[in-house]
Amino acid sequence: MFSNVVVLMTALVPTVGHVNLINFANKIGAITHVIVSERSNEPTSGKNRISALYNDLNGKRSTTRFHLHSDDNAPQNPDPTLEFDDQFWKYWETTIRSFIGHPPGKIAVVGSEPYCAIVAKILGGVYVPYDVGRTIHSAKGTNVRENISRHWTYIAPSFRKHLSLNVVMFGQESVGKTTMAKSTARDLYNGRFIPEWARLYLEQPEIGPEVTGEKMDTITLGQYSVELNTINDPNYQINVFDTDLLSTIGYYRIFGGKNDDINGFYDQIRRQSDRLYILLPDDIPFEPDILRYGDGVRESTYQFWKDLLVEFGCNFVEVPRGLDIRRKRIWIHEEIIWHLNDKYRPIKEFTRE
Repeated sequence: MFSNVVVLMTALVPTVGHVNLINFANKIGAITHVIVSERSNEPTSGKNRISALYNDLNGKRSTTRFHLHSDDNAPQNPDPTLEFDDQFWKYWETTIRSFIGHPPGKIAVVGSEPYCAIVAKILGGVYVPYDVGRTIHSAKGTNVRENISRHWTYIAPSFRKHLSLNVVMFGQESVGKTTMAKSTARDLYNGRFIPEWARLYLEQPEIGPEVTGEKMDTITLGQYSVELNTINDPNYQINVFDTDLLSTIGYYRIFGGKNDDINGFYDQIRRQSDRLYILLPDDIPFEPDILRYGDGVRESTYQFWKDLLVEFGCNFVEVPRGLDIRRKRIWIHEEIIWHLNDKYRPIKEFTRE
């Protein structure tokens, strides 16, 4: 076993390949040094990359040392044929030594790129190749950045939360929120439908549909718990909510709740920058339901829900009126895809020199 193992990476989008590379290094050395390089103009911070890689390690966290190397002028993309470019390699020898020092025992440099062999040589160590032919993990980091949706499962699970999009169907009762949420989750890549927690709760025979202040307190806690559990699930790129905590706040107000900041969630909602609200129009016929309390009509207005979104500073779009179901679905899907592309554009367009 090597006393120290060195792994170099940028991991602009940390992948399962990066995680497995570190796990492999941990198997052959007593201490693994992972040096992650970043530049100030990059679309993802080195701190977030390291956090994701650390969280996804398969044990041996105590013997893995992560080092963040920040230098906008660091030389990149070494040419292995330039082995005698003293200035280039001296920079990296000095940088690596600043993190690992001169430890006793054998040093190994693990990686899939040819330059790792030269790094091992200048450190007086041994080069240990890993997945050079990309047979274990076929997608390179650059390929993942170019098409995040198609390569979703290649991204390190703990980093996916930075790239996922949470969509909330929002508005009055009986405007098609559930229908649109289900179809959107079904039709979009890596999508998942999350039902309204309050409906599942109030439909239980032993609980009943009557709304009380005590039940609303329980509903807010239940909805909040559902959102935390689903948003942090790395298996889905798009979470489509039939309702969310802000919807619950709205109904609490409609039902005459006295304590506006129920369960202290107002600040929590204002900090939610990870979701897109789809405000649906009331241009379809009202359908009675045991959990609709307006005596045959909607008990709230379109403006009420729009004002709520504005009050909490939410990111939202308004679906045009007069669209049939098919065109409404297409409009919503295109809007979500646009927001996803806008979210990923800095990552897909970024290239190192």
